[in-house]
Amino acid sequence: MDRKLPIITAPTGAKRHLTEAYGDKFSCNYRKSVWPKVRQGLTPIDERNDLAGTQRWLDELVEVVLADTSLGGRFYIREGRAYMAASKRPIAEIREEPVPIQTAVGRDQ
Repeated sequence: MDRKLPIITAPTGAKRHLTEAYGDKFSCNYRKSVWPKVRQGLTPIDERNDLAGTQRWLDELVEVVLADTSLGGRFYIREGRAYMAASKRPIAEIREEPVPIQTAVGRDQ
C-alpha cells in the first residue's frame, strides 16, 4: 500500500518560476538551508545560493525532506511532486493555488 504524501501548497506559477531560474534539483541540510544543485558531489558553501526564507512552500518542502532524513539531502521537483534524489521516491505532492490579491486597508481611493 502506498503511503499518503504530504501536500505542499505553492502559489500558481511558483514551481515553474523556481525551476526555470534554478533547475529542478536542490539540496538542503539540517540547518534548513536549501540551494540549487550546481555540481556533482558536495557543493562548497561559497557556491551555495541559499533560498531558505524566499518561498514559504519551499521551506515547507525542506521540512518534509528533514522529516524523511534528518541531515537533509538532494531532492528534485517534477510533475507536481518532490522526490528524494538517491531513492527516486516521492516525498511530497506540490499543488498550486492562486494567491488572492490583497488591497491596502484604509487608503484613500
